[in-house]
Amino acid sequence: MNHGRLALWSGGALLLASCLTAYAQIEEILVTATKRAESRQDVPLSLQALTGDALQDLGADSADDILALFPNLSVNGSNEVNKGFTIRGVGTNNFHGNVNGAVGVYRDEVAVGTPFAGTLGIFDTARVEVLRGPQNTLFGRNTIGGAVNYISNVPALGAGFTGYLLGTLGSDRQTDLEGALGFELGTASAGRFAFQSLNRDGLFINRAPGREGEQLGERDRQSARLQVLWEPTEATSVLFNVHAGYNRGTNIGNKAIGLRDPSDPGQPCDFDEIARGSDYRTRNNCVAANGFNPSSEDWTTVYNVSSAAADIDVEGAFAKVVHQLPNQHLLTTITAFSQTRINQADDSSGFNQVRLTPSQDGDYEQISQELRIASPVDQRLRWLGGIYLLEEDMVLGTNVVNGGLNVVASNILVQEDSDVSLYGQFDYDVSPRLTAGLGLRYTDNRKRAPSSVFRVLPRVPNGLTDPALLITNEIVTSAPVVPVTIAFSDLEVDLSRLGGNLYARYRAADNVMFYASYAKGFKSGGFDTRAQAALTPGGDPGRPVEAEALKALEFGMKSALADGSIQLNAAAFLYEWDDLQSFVVVGGVPGFANIPESEIAGAEIELSWSPEPSWLIAAMAGFLHTEVTNEGNLDASVDRGHELTNAPELSAHVSVSKHFELATGRLKLQGHFRYAGDQKDTFLFANDPFSTKGSTTFVDLRAAYAFGDSRQYEVALWGENLTEEKTCVDIGLVDNPAVTAMQLSTTGACSPSEGQRRIGVSARISF
Repeated sequence: MNHGRLALWSGGALLLASCLTAYAQIEEILVTATKRAESRQDVPLSLQALTGDALQDLGADSADDILALFPNLSVNGSNEVNKGFTIRGVGTNNFHGNVNGAVGVYRDEVAVGTPFAGTLGIFDTARVEVLRGPQNTLFGRNTIGGAVNYISNVPALGAGFTGYLLGTLGSDRQTDLEGALGFELGTASAGRFAFQSLNRDGLFINRAPGREGEQLGERDRQSARLQVLWEPTEATSVLFNVHAGYNRGTNIGNKAIGLRDPSDPGQPCDFDEIARGSDYRTRNNCVAANGFNPSSEDWTTVYNVSSAAADIDVEGAFAKVVHQLPNQHLLTTITAFSQTRINQADDSSGFNQVRLTPSQDGDYEQISQELRIASPVDQRLRWLGGIYLLEEDMVLGTNVVNGGLNVVASNILVQEDSDVSLYGQFDYDVSPRLTAGLGLRYTDNRKRAPSSVFRVLPRVPNGLTDPALLITNEIVTSAPVVPVTIAFSDLEVDLSRLGGNLYARYRAADNVMFYASYAKGFKSGGFDTRAQAALTPGGDPGRPVEAEALKALEFGMKSALADGSIQLNAAAFLYEWDDLQSFVVVGGVPGFANIPESEIAGAEIELSWSPEPSWLIAAMAGFLHTEVTNEGNLDASVDRGHELTNAPELSAHVSVSKHFELATGRLKLQGHFRYAGDQKDTFLFANDPFSTKGSTTFVDLRAAYAFGDSRQYEVALWGENLTEEKTCVDIGLVDNPAVTAMQLSTTGACSPSEGQRRIGVSARISF
């Protein structure tokens, strides 16, 4: 870490805070990060929150859009529908979707179990909260990196008819529509219906033979939510929620560069020549195994021989009951059900022939029950305790067509996941200024795979690019072939562990708080079930992957200065990460395994300043230093000192807004800037120089005019990615560029960002 740069940022922010004079107060945001409503500035952990209005101003309409809003936050995604988060360098990148992520995602307090459930968009949102660091005590076993909470607007009793309608037209035939309607159902109940429709042409053009001119990356996403609130007594409220989201767009595939010598495709290409195209924006002279050069200077050109299917269905419901007991204790119960169905295909090679095309079909069902009780908040000793139960059934099939070996490998996994957790949080006011807290969570988690079948078809059937899958445990192909079967059964991993946190919070003044915390989090294990392992006897398909553990030490400060016109927050942290789950080279092919020991050190600083009511300026920066400290027996693919993936050394965000009161309405101007430094993307090869995502700089602008008696009408012009920044969301370098033996794709592949400037207009009416 560059400690000099950290000191410069911190010192500059403190100097600015001490010199400025107040004219306006920054709006207070109430959060529920501790399962109680309290000010963000009072919570003794590093967190950020944005209201629904702020999300609209920033153009956030999808779950992963918050990547653009906060430092030390990255997305790890295999394609357009399989995405997760990395916070402070802690995350999980797993294409197969049968292993939980290290960052928990929650919608209205209900855990989102799969990386595909982001299909449900952000709409009619009260706020989003990003909690950094292990959150095992209150949020569960799979939150060692942190948690992201999306909180919806709920029905309001006695409010009558309320709501809004928001329409957007933008580049590439973007036509989005979003709205909500709140209504009364009598004196003791109310409802709220909300929906979102996102539609846009694909930004990428397919050049693969037989698919020339096909648009890729099309956006066709529909979401809806119906809620009913019933309050039979003053002490009891019941909230019913039914929601669904459907994605029918297409995956993009990958931009690619060859790894072979153009004069002899059987030999590695010159490293300098590979490096010339490793930003995937430049054409180089290296080729794939068939002698074809897939690289291009046109960012929107890709080769995708798969169907590019991206069909995701997410449906669910929950009932939340809150009851105040006679002794003022609060009892809460949440019963939830969700189902996610996927059918997707992609091309991992990115050139003009079938080489490495994975496809998946799956069905996830999840039932959860949480029961907790909390003491009154006005006591010196406050406590909260609960029990959490989870049952998940999964059927997941994966096919990988390998044109180089002329085979189709497949895996069908039937997995059962059960979880029982007991948790408690205790907070005690040692003095009027000093508070100490202790949180504990005991988890018993069991994963079973009573049916795990790997098959290898001896050859690729004629014309086959995307074999039909699978939930029936049968593979249907266009030619009669006899499968070779490797069958495993009774795979299992168990986790029984105690984790939690210990903290102290000290109020140096009414508006200045310091805190220190120590937390230990854990994430359950899983199974390495890649279909490709069936091609290599030594690949050990079906191998269990051990649980992760993370120990975190953090020091922080939160303050409201200059009569509340300035908020200055800062945090520094040190992590020790054991048994990190990641893709590495196992048995000669990429696989899911544990890296024994890693370390992360870093800091965040956030400054918000409102010099007068019409101005709001926010600047945030994150710093990270990450490294593998013990590679164990993985030194063929992971070298000691290797940076962790999706962990830029520096990330920064600056936003400025100014509004003008006019005779006929209000004009609001906004600008948003964000920067992220270089990031490593894989652990597949030691000293891998070609798997680094370059630094990025994005600039967005928005101008909105609100008018009407209560500013109920608004028209906004906006521009996104005005710098036309292009980057790789994911780099799929599965082959070692220095060798040609057992190469799977013979290319380096980049899952591209949109990379284009986009402009549009939005109109909203509120009532």
